Amino acid sequence: MLDISYNGHSVQQTRESGIDSPSMDINANTSLLLQSLQRSHKHITSSEPAIPHQPQPSQFKPTSSPTANMSLTDKVILITGASNGIGAALATHLSSLGALLVINYRSDEASATRLVTICGGPSRAIAVQADVSRIDEIDKLVSAAVGKFGRVDVAVANAGLMLMRGVEDTTEEDFARLFDLNVKGPYFLAQKVVPHMKPGSRIIFVSTGVNRHTGVTPNYLLYAATKGAIDQMTRLMAKGLASKGINVNAVAPGPVATDLFFQGKSEALIKGIKGMNPHGRLGDPGDVAKVVGFLAREESAWIDGQIIGANGGSFV
Repeated sequence: MLDISYNGHSVQQTRESGIDSPSMDINANTSLLLQSLQRSHKHITSSEPAIPHQPQPSQFKPTSSPTANMSLTDKVILITGASNGIGAALATHLSSLGALLVINYRSDEASATRLVTICGGPSRAIAVQADVSRIDEIDKLVSAAVGKFGRVDVAVANAGLMLMRGVEDTTEEDFARLFDLNVKGPYFLAQKVVPHMKPGSRIIFVSTGVNRHTGVTPNYLLYAATKGAIDQMTRLMAKGLASKGINVNAVAPGPVATDLFFQGKSEALIKGIKGMNPHGRLGDPGDVAKVVGFLAREESAWIDGQIIGANGGSFV
């Protein structure tokens, strides 16, 4: 719900009226009141007592229990780039909600295998090696998921790469690497999973808070361009898949405390980034995982085509 920072509030307005009347003699008031009561009494019979007003039943019926639809029990969730960082947090959180997991990794087999154990063992999770910047490898990943669990209920395109490049120092190889993994990968993952999804399924992309921040430096250009493509993909793909009952959304994290984030940054820089957040800290991978967990659940059914910020107020 995500949003979150993106909650909807229902505001109930009450209206009170005051009635002004000219001053009267109290006896005259009493007399008028008695006459009014006598006239009203003629319309009431002892055999048919007055029935108080009964409000119409609401069309919004409560769920069977307060916790209905709050879990992801036995939902099949495929996560790319899931062996470390935010991806690993996604896997453990979604597993705690009851999900069956397809944990994709590119090279860190040991971490992916360890996650399978954490997430319930081979009956509830599998690790699949695939380079999701390549369409043939995406085919292999989706085939493994369907072969194990028979369908995909939620696909989370988490795998991504950040290279700090401005327009003057971007090579063709840099451009191809980032767009292949950050854009082509999510695009064709969605294409390959849709035939195996039922109404009520979800596709969740990962964008970035960088696209909302006016203070971003020029060397974010190439990375921000790939995530800008993700934002537009989210909006338009949601329109295209709505007729199938598939929702498409994206989560846009701010700075998150992962090993990748800390690489190459001085203590002073990290302290400065923390200071930009009104909460005085970096995001935790679990913060992002909880937003994705909400988007994967039934409660998010009316959220579609949205980019949900998960940044603790860093970018507002």
